[in-house]
Amino acid sequence: MDCNPFLKAKETQLIIFMLESHTQDKQTSVLGKLYEALVKKEISWDYFCELAEINKRMIVYDYELLKEISEKERYKEDEGEKSRIFQINRLTSLGLLDDAGRDGFWKGKYVVVKATSIGKKLVQYI
Repeated sequence: MDCNPFLKAKETQLIIFMLESHTQDKQTSVLGKLYEALVKKEISWDYFCELAEINKRMIVYDYELLKEISEKERYKEDEGEKSRIFQINRLTSLGLLDDAGRDGFWKGKYVVVKATSIGKKLVQYI
């Protein structure tokens, strides 16, 4: 974080705005861990803002699925009654997951994905 008092005030205002926009405790918890990483200079301000924006767009069930997928080299999800493909699509659209198959993302009735580098980074703060 910058030592300029004006910039510090702007950063603080932005963080307060982020906190006020959260609808889930999990989002707030993750934002707090991201802010701690920022203060410890483990991540830059720009990276903090990027991760915070991604965090804002997630729902509570996404965190566990992202964690589960990031622990594996490849993750396969079948279509079905309890399918989480809609969550996988959301996480993919946020840049947290990517295709892990050799012949494309969709394999008929299932999808094969892996966590991206930013997905793995966010998992560190979940």
